[in-house]
Amino acid sequence: MHSLAGNQSPVTLLKLSPTPAPGPLFITQHPSVAYGIYAAYLLAHPIMVLIYALSVRFFMRVVAVNKPILIPAVLVLCAMNESRDHQPRKNGISSTI
Repeated sequence: MHSLAGNQSPVTLLKLSPTPAPGPLFITQHPSVAYGIYAAYLLAHPIMVLIYALSVRFFMRVVAVNKPILIPAVLVLCAMNESRDHQPRKNGISSTI
């Protein structure tokens, strides 16, 4: 475990750790990482299909809402998110890319 001293942040410590670089030899040089990515996909895909199947009824109800109610609600949520994105962060890290 690294101790945070001075201006070091967890992000800085992560940048210093050696990570496998992508490239044509990635799978042969780092098979455990490559197969871990494949395994994560194979595990996540059925879980996401299950989540989608369970949420279809909810989204059908959202689509069934009258447009005079739905459109202003979506616009308000978009405006709230837009105003949130322009506020300065306490830690100086922006959420927008």
